[in-house]
Amino acid sequence: MEKKLTLEIITPREIKYSGEIKLLVTPGPLSSLGILPDHI
Repeated sequence: MEKKLTLEIITPREIKYSGEIKLLVTPGPLSSLGILPDHI
């Protein structure tokens, strides 16, 4: 079974997204940052 992360994007007014993801890629100070299950 493929491992997944649970991601919630929450604003003061609502939950914009709630669900499972395989990989999170976000901007970092020098380059992109990737987060995988069990590698946090």
